[in-house]
Amino acid sequence: MDRYILRHLMGGYVAVLLTLVAMLSLENISRLSAAIVETDTPFTLLAYMLTALVPEYLGIAIPVATYLSMALAVRRLSVNGEWQIFTSIGLRPTRVMALPMALALGSAGAQLAIRMDLQPIGEHAFDQLLGEISAGVHGMPLRDLVAVDAHTTFVTDPSAGRARGTLNNVMIRRGGDVASAPTATASRDPSGAIILTLRNGVLIHPRPGGGYDTLAFARYHMRLAPERGRGATATEAERLDRVSAANLLPRINQEAARPGVPAPATAAFLSKIQSAALCLMLPWLGMALGVPPKRQAGGASIFIGLALIVVNLRSTAFVEEHFTIHPVPAALLHALLWVTIVAAISELAQRHGPGSIDQLLNKALRYARALSAKPLTVAPALHSAAASARESRWSLFSGEEGGIQTNSAVRPSGAGNSAALSGATLVGS
Repeated sequence: MDRYILRHLMGGYVAVLLTLVAMLSLENISRLSAAIVETDTPFTLLAYMLTALVPEYLGIAIPVATYLSMALAVRRLSVNGEWQIFTSIGLRPTRVMALPMALALGSAGAQLAIRMDLQPIGEHAFDQLLGEISAGVHGMPLRDLVAVDAHTTFVTDPSAGRARGTLNNVMIRRGGDVASAPTATASRDPSGAIILTLRNGVLIHPRPGGGYDTLAFARYHMRLAPERGRGATATEAERLDRVSAANLLPRINQEAARPGVPAPATAAFLSKIQSAALCLMLPWLGMALGVPPKRQAGGASIFIGLALIVVNLRSTAFVEEHFTIHPVPAALLHALLWVTIVAAISELAQRHGPGSIDQLLNKALRYARALSAKPLTVAPALHSAAASARESRWSLFSGEEGGIQTNSAVRPSGAGNSAALSGATLVGS
């Protein structure tokens, strides 16, 4: 039995994990391609950058895979009638949940290792690659050197190739000075300014009274202002996400020695622990939401679990960012809240039978559809007034002489008006 359940669990776990990592990678490929499109080795750099981001993607995919593998396995076993067999032969839920909890424990350990060490390592490697690209180590993008500022005009030969920031046939005009060189190298300093080094060129400087002075040089350095800003500044929580556990611990000790002051390092450390603890609750959530109703397809309640995972990640980040004064009590209350939510859902599913949450969700959806499809009704007083007005209007045509007298088939409302007039007879004097 254990191997059978494990086969169902691992198949869904691996499939969901690989699918989510692939989807997250594809989502960021366009953004990454914009940074490497004009480098010397764009495909190699793209592979390195995606590899550096894999730990971050795994930190998102592991909780989802832990939940969906359990929910889909329970659903598959229930549809085949095997989950009910486990219950009928007297297997307690704790025995059935032994393997899912073992998988959740492994997921929690992997999540903890990723958030504590692997993700910061990947973030640092990614930042280093971006820094090398900005500095021109992998080739300086030409578009960064065309429109430098309002007083500088830059011209180069794009067909000559640019290996490792090397440019050919360069001419720069800044104010009245013109510098020209057959070769030049380009890089960036930490502030983002472009450092251009022209080699074996000529500098032309205008004289005040007219004419020009020409100066030949072997090496000429120019610092050009950056074309655009360097992007938004990261928040304290985002910076601490890039710090490994070994580097967080000294800061935590310093914060513990100063009570009553913000402790962002402690809050970040507890947030990493909570992301791992979430994996331990997800098998119970998957068991409660994965069982479909009897003789029904069900499955809508599985999306409730996915929504709860997203809300948990958001609330964990919120607590980390806004409760830095007392991070430990805030983290404990947050964890207790989510344990209570998962326990309440499990108790509801056990008390009302398999698929009860799906049935409640279906009832709520049917009620919402009924409300949206229900036509607007006229208030009773307005309805009576409208009926009296119709009776008065038709009474004008019921005279005995010189008028129109209707037969019994006349119906003074709606589509029957034309039929009523066709059945009328003229009464003459």
